[in-house]
Amino acid sequence: MIFDCTYTKAELPSRVGWGHSSWQQGLRLAEAAGAKVFCLFHHDPDRDDAVMDRLAAAADAARAGTIVAREGLVVDLLTLKSAAGAAQRRSPAIMNSPTPRWSSTNSGE
Repeated sequence: MIFDCTYTKAELPSRVGWGHSSWQQGLRLAEAAGAKVFCLFHHDPDRDDAVMDRLAAAADAARAGTIVAREGLVVDLLTLKSAAGAAQRRSPAIMNSPTPRWSSTNSGE
């Protein structure tokens, strides 16, 4: 399941009506739907790589195998489909660009 995760749960009250969700809302939906894989995308462009690394770690701790989309990320859907039937969640086949970044606006370069 690919889900718009622009904000965190703590940020949502100050952004009511902006049309975006939190990764925590997506996590609950993925669990309720029985999604095999959960992918966060559409991140707040003001987040830097360090913040995104912490967000990715928190999301993976909450649901092992969670994918956090980043610039240059490629997911092999054929491998993902075959891995989805496994008894335990596994990270799908993911291939990153040589220098993956969370966003082009805050790449640090």
